[in-house]
Amino acid sequence: MGIHLLNWERFRGCHDLALRPQPYAVVARGEEDPERSNAFGKSSLVRAVRFVLYGDHEHRLEDGWITRGEQEGEVTVDLGELGAVTRSRKRGKATQVFFQKAKGDDAQARLEAALGFTREDFGATCYFAQGEMASHVRMKPEPRFAIVAGWVGLEKLEAAEAHNRAALNGALQACGRAAEQVRAFETALQECGDASDEKVAALEKHVEVQAARVREAEHVFRVAEEQMQRGKLEDELLDVQRQLEAVPAEDPEAESVLERAKSEESVVKLAWVRADNEERQKRLLARGKFDGSCPVAGIECPAKDAINARVEENSVLYTRAREVAGDAAKRHAMARALLQSAEERYRDEVRADARAKTLEEREAVLKAKLAHIPKIEVDFEAAAKRKVGSCDDLASARTQLELAAVALRRRADLERRLQEARQGLRAADATLGPLREASAILGRSGAQRAAAEGMLAEVEQGANSRLERCGIPFSVRVSWDREAGGLAKACGTCGEPFPKSEKVKACPRCGDARGPHVVQKLEYELSERSGAADDLVGIAIRLAASDWLRRARGAAWSVAFLDEPFGQVDASLRRFAGQQLGAMLSREFAQSFVIAHHAAALDALPGRIEVLGGAQGSSVRVVA
Repeated sequence: MGIHLLNWERFRGCHDLALRPQPYAVVARGEEDPERSNAFGKSSLVRAVRFVLYGDHEHRLEDGWITRGEQEGEVTVDLGELGAVTRSRKRGKATQVFFQKAKGDDAQARLEAALGFTREDFGATCYFAQGEMASHVRMKPEPRFAIVAGWVGLEKLEAAEAHNRAALNGALQACGRAAEQVRAFETALQECGDASDEKVAALEKHVEVQAARVREAEHVFRVAEEQMQRGKLEDELLDVQRQLEAVPAEDPEAESVLERAKSEESVVKLAWVRADNEERQKRLLARGKFDGSCPVAGIECPAKDAINARVEENSVLYTRAREVAGDAAKRHAMARALLQSAEERYRDEVRADARAKTLEEREAVLKAKLAHIPKIEVDFEAAAKRKVGSCDDLASARTQLELAAVALRRRADLERRLQEARQGLRAADATLGPLREASAILGRSGAQRAAAEGMLAEVEQGANSRLERCGIPFSVRVSWDREAGGLAKACGTCGEPFPKSEKVKACPRCGDARGPHVVQKLEYELSERSGAADDLVGIAIRLAASDWLRRARGAAWSVAFLDEPFGQVDASLRRFAGQQLGAMLSREFAQSFVIAHHAAALDALPGRIEVLGGAQGSSVRVVA
């Protein structure tokens, strides 16, 4: 494998490493302080490989991995026969990946298929970051199980188990629903009481009888209503007849009296008008202002001047004319009063005649109506009560009939649905047996355990043999599950939680027997627990798992990266482990890279890569 860097993190500019298939120690020193080795880019160098393979980096922004001040960066790794993979980026643009003449997502998919590793597999078995040597030993059982499940390929079995568990739960729920329906329908049938065809027929006859009684009561009530109407008509006829008797007698002279009064008023009015005119003319003469118009002939008077000169005589004539006009006005007022009295007398005669005609017409109508209603003695209140009572009885009978008919239809429907529910319950019960068996087969205690135990046995044996070859006095035992005392907390078939009481011996949901309480955890039991033991055993387990996984995957990838693998190991163990590390890595991988501060861990490695750090960045070269 060869590595090409262009502006990768601290490595400004272009750096090329031509590497042989052997283990390499990665060391660093400062340009100004040769004793210093931290923060110059040892870990950055190995992170570049993970970056080019999977695009992972530790920067917040995508531009962060490009060396500060530079506009582009690139990492290329030559994978030998597989070809070279390149991941590059221009600042502010998208990162590009190229592999086997493909780019982007297609290149990434081809690369992972060629390597035979997923990102998770790579991190678990080939890339051992600083401080993570013991991560597989120290992590909780559930995430550890998830990693191992991915190695062994348990996801299909887990999916099958989950699918079967869902089907089983669905079948149990269907059984529960069907059983509940059966119980509900049986209860509802009991509540239907004595609903039957015979009861409905009897109620139908009862309704017919009540309907006949209603018709009879309604007939009597109609007769009573007619008699009440007849009484009202008779009362109205009597009132009309009384009003006819009260109409004034006919006045045959009213019209002639009116005519005479009109004629008299006309004559008197004419005399009054003449006297009034005479009075006005005489008033003018008395004032000496005769206008010369004759009041009698209406012509110009030749004696106008003479007349106006006779003022005294004219005053006497004016006094006499005024008296005559006053008498004429009195006579006209009396004639007018007589005319008004005659007119009122005539109007009274006309109104009385019209009133009499109206009352006579109403009398005739009432007599005609009474002629069509025969007089019958009947008690209206009794008839009304009888009608109301019979209608209430009919309504009650109809209600009873409707309820009985509804109950009968409901009984038939419930019997049908009960039969269907029982069939559904039998069908649901029939599916439970195979699903329970499948649950036991597919669960962690079944096929999953069988699939994983062989792999875990190889890993356990491989880890212990590696520790033994290195002279490291530690060992590890892998356990899949263990009994924790007492009875199971949940059903292993359907997952239903058991009550706290251990008197319950079977699952209340699916009926399976309650077994012992088994804690299903993938655990590593170390012969000794310490920081050093966790590190060394963790490396051994991961190397053994890597060997198994690469063989199982047929992976073409055979490179390992170890960053400070012996950080917590004391000098004695470090010396033993360091002496065996090169040989171990050579057997396990075609190529490997180890970062460490301790000479005992590095001196035994045949290759060496040196990182030289300065204020402006770092450079890297192969020195052995």
